[in-house]
Amino acid sequence: RLHDAATGLDNARALERLLTSEPGGVLVAMRVRNHDEIAAMTDDEQRLALIDQIGARIAVVAPNTRLFSLGHGEFAWLNPIDDLTLVTDSLDGLGALFNQRLSVGRERLVLTPVFGVAPNSGD
Repeated sequence: RLHDAATGLDNARALERLLTSEPGGVLVAMRVRNHDEIAAMTDDEQRLALIDQIGARIAVVAPNTRLFSLGHGEFAWLNPIDDLTLVTDSLDGLGALFNQRLSVGRERLVLTPVFGVAPNSGD
């Protein structure tokens, strides 16, 4: 299985295949620090809407990027830019975007993302 039914996104196995088939770029991982709290406050439909909003914000700094679900509020994508400094700078901007509240039903939530980056060697 290469698809996460809960999020509608491709999963970690699909990400592994991408990383080995397309060396280069920078792997970016994002964990929503307050995921458990948010998951407890939302139903399945609201979580899907939230994932759409997360994807839209990521697309601002990484357009046309395939987003992967790693489970439990963790996401990843392969940024085609090989420059770690540029990618890190873009993540600073993405972090600022997450300071703006997301709307989920009647709730307005602030997500707290934590990022990690690593060059993709294709191994």
